[in-house]
Amino acid sequence: MVFHPLRSFRGLHGSLTPTIKDNILKTFNTAATLLATALAACLATSAQAVIINPTFVSGDNLFTVVELGFDPVNLTTDYLLSTPVSTGASLAQAQSAVFTGSRQYNSYWETFSTGDVNSGYFSIYAAPTFVFDLGSINTLSNVVLWNGFATLGNQAKGFSLSFSNDGTNFAGSYSNILAASNVESVENAQTFALNDISAQYVALTLTSNYANDSVMPGGDRVDLGKVRFDVADQVAAVPEPETWALMLAGFGAVGLAVRRRTKVAPSCA
Repeated sequence: MVFHPLRSFRGLHGSLTPTIKDNILKTFNTAATLLATALAACLATSAQAVIINPTFVSGDNLFTVVELGFDPVNLTTDYLLSTPVSTGASLAQAQSAVFTGSRQYNSYWETFSTGDVNSGYFSIYAAPTFVFDLGSINTLSNVVLWNGFATLGNQAKGFSLSFSNDGTNFAGSYSNILAASNVESVENAQTFALNDISAQYVALTLTSNYANDSVMPGGDRVDLGKVRFDVADQVAAVPEPETWALMLAGFGAVGLAVRRRTKVAPSCA
C-alpha cells in the first residue's frame, strides 16, 4: 500500500495542530525533491556517450605485409597515441589524443608498395576494406579516425562506411574525406558524425589516398592510423556516490515523516 500524507491528515484532522501538519508536509516535500533530484541524476547518467575501441574482425584487399608490423589490428591499439583511447573514454578524450612518433612498425596499418613511387596505389589495386565488431548493437554517434603518418602521399583520403547487425548483411552508405597532415608523424583526431546509426559491425573502406595531391613523393601505398567509435545511450551500471546520497536522504526524510505521524496519532480507547 502506498502511504499518502494528505489522506492520513484527514484521518488525524482532529488531533494534529496546523503547525504539525505544516512540518510533516514540509518534510514530505523535501523528501520528494531529493528523490526527484536523484532520479534525474540517474537518468542523466544513463544517457552518457562513450568511446568504443572495436575489434578488428576481417578485411578484403588489405595487401598488408603483416610480418613487417603493419597489421590492421594496429588500428585498435593505443600504441603511439599521446593518451590512451580505450573503451569507456569520452569523445573529448579521443579528440585530444595525438597519434605521433616516427614511422614505427606495429603502430599503424599500411599496404605493400606498387613498386613504383610515381604510380597511385588505387590505379592498380582494389580498395581495402576493414570489418570491425563493436561487441553488441550500439547507437553510433561519431567515428574518430587518425590518419597514418608515413609518406604524406600515402595517407588515406576518401573513405566509406556500411553497417550490419549480424556481420554478414551490410547496408547503408556513409562517405567522407580524411584530411592529410602537413607534418609527417603528427596526426590529430578527425571526427565524423554518423547521426545515430544502429549497428554492431562496421565495414570501413578506403577509396583513395593523396597520391595526386601531395608535393611529397608517395602514393604507391595507403595507410591509416587508428579507429574508434563514439557510442550514444550507454547505461551506467552503478549510480554515482552523490546519487546514492540523495536517494538515501530522500528515503530518510520519508521515514522521519512517518515516525512523526506515528508519534502524534491519537490513542485508541
